[in-house]
Amino acid sequence: MKRQITFLISVFLLLFFSAKSQTEQSNFRLQFVPMFGDSIATTSGIVSAGNNNYHLSKCRFYLSNFQFFDADQKLISTESQAYLLDIEDPQSLIIITTKPKNATYIMFGVGIDSINNVSGAMGGALDPTKGMYWSWQSGYINVKLEGNFNGPHIKKFEYHLGGYAGENACYNTSAFIPISDTLNIGVSLSEFLNLAEAQETFKIMSPSATAAQLSKVFAALFQPLNP
Repeated sequence: MKRQITFLISVFLLLFFSAKSQTEQSNFRLQFVPMFGDSIATTSGIVSAGNNNYHLSKCRFYLSNFQFFDADQKLISTESQAYLLDIEDPQSLIIITTKPKNATYIMFGVGIDSINNVSGAMGGALDPTKGMYWSWQSGYINVKLEGNFNGPHIKKFEYHLGGYAGENACYNTSAFIPISDTLNIGVSLSEFLNLAEAQETFKIMSPSATAAQLSKVFAALFQPLNP
Protein backbone atom coordinates (compact mmCIF):
# COMPACT_ATOMS: atom_id res chain seq x y z
CA MET A 1 0.00 0.00 0.00
CA LYS A 2 2.81 2.39 0.93
CA ARG A 3 4.53 1.67 -2.39
CA GLN A 4 1.31 2.48 -4.28
CA ILE A 5 0.88 5.74 -2.39
CA THR A 6 4.50 6.67 -3.02
CA PHE A 7 4.10 5.87 -6.72
CA LEU A 8 0.92 7.96 -7.01
CA ILE A 9 2.57 10.90 -5.26
CA SER A 10 5.55 10.66 -7.63
CA VAL A 11 3.26 10.63 -10.67
CA PHE A 12 1.29 13.59 -9.31
CA LEU A 13 4.45 15.62 -8.68
CA LEU A 14 5.81 14.78 -12.13
CA LEU A 15 2.59 15.92 -13.81
CA PHE A 16 2.37 19.00 -11.60
CA PHE A 17 5.87 20.25 -12.34
CA SER A 18 5.57 19.34 -16.02
CA ALA A 19 2.36 21.37 -16.34
CA LYS A 20 3.86 24.21 -14.33
CA SER A 21 6.93 24.38 -16.56
CA GLN A 22 4.69 24.70 -19.61
CA THR A 23 2.45 27.38 -18.07
CA GLU A 24 5.18 29.54 -16.53
CA GLN A 25 5.15 32.84 -18.38
CA SER A 26 7.38 35.83 -18.85
CA ASN A 27 6.89 39.28 -20.35
CA PHE A 28 7.47 39.43 -24.07
CA ARG A 29 8.04 42.48 -26.27
CA LEU A 30 7.38 42.60 -30.01
CA GLN A 31 8.08 45.61 -32.18
CA PHE A 32 6.62 45.89 -35.66
CA VAL A 33 8.49 47.95 -38.23
CA PRO A 34 6.72 48.99 -41.47
CA MET A 35 9.37 49.11 -44.21
CA PHE A 36 9.92 50.47 -47.71
CA GLY A 37 12.76 48.28 -48.94
CA ASP A 38 15.55 48.73 -46.38
CA SER A 39 14.10 52.01 -45.08
CA ILE A 40 11.66 52.46 -42.22
CA ALA A 41 8.35 53.69 -43.60
CA THR A 42 7.06 57.07 -42.43
CA THR A 43 4.32 59.51 -43.37
CA SER A 44 6.67 62.49 -43.30
CA GLY A 45 7.79 62.51 -46.94
CA ILE A 46 8.58 60.62 -50.13
CA VAL A 47 10.55 57.39 -49.70
CA SER A 48 12.39 55.52 -52.46
CA ALA A 49 12.49 51.72 -52.60
CA GLY A 50 13.68 49.89 -55.69
CA ASN A 51 12.28 51.55 -58.79
CA ASN A 52 9.43 53.27 -56.98
CA ASN A 53 8.89 56.37 -54.87
CA TYR A 54 6.13 56.34 -52.30
CA HIS A 55 4.36 58.86 -50.15
CA LEU A 56 2.47 57.12 -47.37
CA SER A 57 -0.31 59.05 -45.63
CA LYS A 58 -1.93 56.24 -43.62
CA CYS A 59 -0.94 52.77 -42.47
CA ARG A 60 -3.11 50.99 -39.93
CA PHE A 61 -3.77 47.29 -39.40
CA TYR A 62 -5.13 44.84 -36.86
CA LEU A 63 -3.24 41.95 -35.32
CA SER A 64 -5.00 39.42 -33.10
CA ASN A 65 -5.03 35.87 -31.73
CA PHE A 66 -1.35 35.59 -30.84
CA GLN A 67 -0.36 31.92 -30.54
CA PHE A 68 2.77 30.44 -28.98
CA PHE A 69 4.29 27.13 -30.04
CA ASP A 70 7.04 24.87 -28.74
CA ALA A 71 10.08 23.66 -30.70
CA ASP A 72 7.93 21.00 -32.42
CA GLN A 73 5.45 23.70 -33.48
CA LYS A 74 2.81 22.35 -31.12
CA LEU A 75 0.41 24.96 -29.76
CA ILE A 76 1.03 25.95 -26.14
CA SER A 77 -1.21 28.97 -25.59
CA THR A 78 -3.34 31.60 -27.34
CA GLU A 79 -4.04 35.23 -26.50
CA SER A 80 -7.21 36.41 -28.23
CA GLN A 81 -6.77 40.17 -27.75
CA ALA A 82 -6.84 42.42 -30.82
CA TYR A 83 -4.32 45.23 -31.34
CA LEU A 84 -4.59 48.19 -33.71
CA LEU A 85 -1.19 49.25 -35.05
CA ASP A 86 -0.85 52.73 -36.50
CA ILE A 87 2.33 54.07 -38.11
CA GLU A 88 1.48 57.54 -36.80
CA ASP A 89 1.45 56.21 -33.23
CA PRO A 90 4.89 54.60 -32.70
CA GLN A 91 3.87 53.23 -29.31
CA SER A 92 1.10 51.20 -30.95
CA LEU A 93 3.75 49.33 -32.97
CA ILE A 94 5.08 47.82 -29.74
CA ILE A 95 3.11 44.96 -28.21
CA ILE A 96 3.86 43.77 -24.68
CA THR A 97 2.36 40.41 -23.89
CA THR A 98 3.29 37.26 -21.97
CA LYS A 99 4.61 34.02 -23.38
CA PRO A 100 5.20 30.55 -21.99
CA LYS A 101 8.87 30.16 -21.09
CA ASN A 102 9.25 27.16 -23.38
CA ALA A 103 7.74 28.94 -26.42
CA THR A 104 9.93 28.79 -29.52
CA TYR A 105 7.64 30.17 -32.24
CA ILE A 106 4.89 32.75 -32.49
CA MET A 107 2.06 33.13 -34.99
CA PHE A 108 -0.70 35.73 -35.12
CA GLY A 109 -3.80 36.69 -37.05
CA VAL A 110 -3.66 39.61 -39.45
CA GLY A 111 -7.07 41.22 -39.15
CA ILE A 112 -10.19 40.41 -37.16
CA ASP A 113 -11.65 36.91 -37.29
CA SER A 114 -15.26 36.11 -38.20
CA ILE A 115 -16.31 35.50 -34.58
CA ASN A 116 -15.45 39.04 -33.55
CA ASN A 117 -16.92 40.45 -36.75
CA VAL A 118 -20.34 38.88 -36.20
CA SER A 119 -20.28 40.07 -32.58
CA GLY A 120 -20.81 43.62 -33.82
CA ALA A 121 -18.88 46.74 -32.93
CA MET A 122 -16.98 46.51 -29.65
CA GLY A 123 -14.73 48.63 -27.43
CA GLY A 124 -11.01 49.12 -26.97
CA ALA A 125 -8.99 48.62 -30.15
CA LEU A 126 -12.22 47.46 -31.83
CA ASP A 127 -14.16 50.63 -31.05
CA PRO A 128 -15.79 52.03 -34.25
CA THR A 129 -14.43 55.49 -33.39
CA LYS A 130 -10.98 54.16 -34.35
CA GLY A 131 -12.08 54.48 -38.00
CA MET A 132 -11.62 50.78 -38.78
CA TYR A 133 -15.24 49.61 -38.85
CA TRP A 134 -17.59 49.68 -41.84
CA SER A 135 -20.90 48.33 -40.57
CA TRP A 136 -22.45 45.20 -39.10
CA GLN A 137 -22.84 43.88 -42.65
CA SER A 138 -19.22 44.37 -43.74
CA GLY A 139 -17.47 44.28 -40.36
CA TYR A 140 -13.98 45.55 -39.64
CA ILE A 141 -11.33 46.97 -41.94
CA ASN A 142 -8.31 44.76 -41.30
CA VAL A 143 -5.78 46.89 -43.18
CA LYS A 144 -5.90 50.53 -44.23
CA LEU A 145 -3.15 51.87 -46.51
CA GLU A 146 -3.37 55.25 -48.21
CA GLY A 147 -0.90 57.43 -50.09
CA ASN A 148 0.61 58.05 -53.53
CA PHE A 149 2.85 56.33 -56.01
CA ASN A 150 5.26 59.10 -57.01
CA GLY A 151 6.55 58.01 -60.41
CA PRO A 152 6.44 59.99 -63.62
CA HIS A 153 2.79 60.59 -62.73
CA ILE A 154 1.43 60.75 -59.19
CA LYS A 155 -1.10 57.99 -58.65
CA LYS A 156 -3.19 57.91 -55.49
CA PHE A 157 -3.80 54.57 -53.74
CA GLU A 158 -6.39 53.59 -51.14
CA TYR A 159 -6.52 50.04 -49.81
CA HIS A 160 -9.18 49.31 -47.20
CA LEU A 161 -9.00 45.53 -46.88
CA GLY A 162 -11.70 43.71 -44.97
CA GLY A 163 -14.55 41.24 -45.18
CA TYR A 164 -15.22 38.10 -43.21
CA ALA A 165 -17.77 36.05 -45.17
CA GLY A 166 -17.25 33.29 -47.71
CA GLU A 167 -14.73 33.75 -50.50
CA ASN A 168 -14.25 37.40 -49.52
CA ALA A 169 -12.88 36.55 -46.06
CA CYS A 170 -9.76 38.63 -45.45
CA TYR A 171 -8.55 37.25 -42.11
CA ASN A 172 -5.24 35.37 -42.43
CA THR A 173 -2.44 34.19 -40.18
CA SER A 174 1.25 34.96 -40.31
CA ALA A 175 3.93 32.35 -40.89
CA PHE A 176 5.69 30.73 -37.91
CA ILE A 177 8.17 33.30 -36.58
CA PRO A 178 11.08 32.14 -34.37
CA ILE A 179 11.13 33.84 -30.99
CA SER A 180 14.21 35.75 -29.84
CA ASP A 181 14.88 37.91 -26.78
CA THR A 182 14.35 41.07 -28.83
CA LEU A 183 11.87 40.37 -31.59
CA ASN A 184 11.57 43.02 -34.28
CA ILE A 185 9.22 42.11 -37.10
CA GLY A 186 9.44 43.94 -40.42
CA VAL A 187 6.36 44.62 -42.56
CA SER A 188 7.44 45.02 -46.20
CA LEU A 189 4.93 47.59 -47.47
CA SER A 190 6.81 48.17 -50.73
CA GLU A 191 6.43 44.49 -51.61
CA PHE A 192 2.67 44.80 -51.18
CA LEU A 193 2.41 48.10 -53.08
CA ASN A 194 4.54 46.87 -55.97
CA LEU A 195 2.22 43.91 -56.48
CA ALA A 196 -0.93 46.03 -56.22
CA GLU A 197 0.50 48.53 -58.72
CA ALA A 198 1.50 45.75 -61.13
CA GLN A 199 -2.10 44.52 -61.02
CA GLU A 200 -3.24 48.10 -61.65
CA THR A 201 -5.26 47.96 -58.47
CA PHE A 202 -5.26 51.38 -56.84
CA LYS A 203 -8.47 51.53 -54.83
CA ILE A 204 -10.33 48.98 -52.68
CA MET A 205 -13.01 50.26 -50.33
CA SER A 206 -15.23 47.21 -49.69
CA PRO A 207 -15.06 43.41 -49.39
CA SER A 208 -14.16 41.71 -52.67
CA ALA A 209 -12.20 38.84 -54.16
CA THR A 210 -9.32 41.24 -54.88
CA ALA A 211 -9.33 42.41 -51.27
CA ALA A 212 -9.14 38.78 -50.12
CA GLN A 213 -6.23 38.07 -52.46
CA LEU A 214 -4.27 41.14 -51.38
CA SER A 215 -4.98 40.35 -47.73
CA LYS A 216 -3.13 37.06 -48.14
CA VAL A 217 -0.22 39.00 -49.62
CA PHE A 218 -0.25 41.43 -46.69
CA ALA A 219 -0.24 38.61 -44.12
CA ALA A 220 2.90 37.20 -45.74
CA LEU A 221 4.83 40.49 -45.30
CA PHE A 222 5.72 39.86 -41.64
CA GLN A 223 9.30 38.65 -41.30
CA PRO A 224 11.75 38.86 -38.36
CA LEU A 225 14.47 41.49 -38.67
CA ASN A 226 18.05 40.98 -37.53
CA PRO A 227 18.54 42.41 -34.02
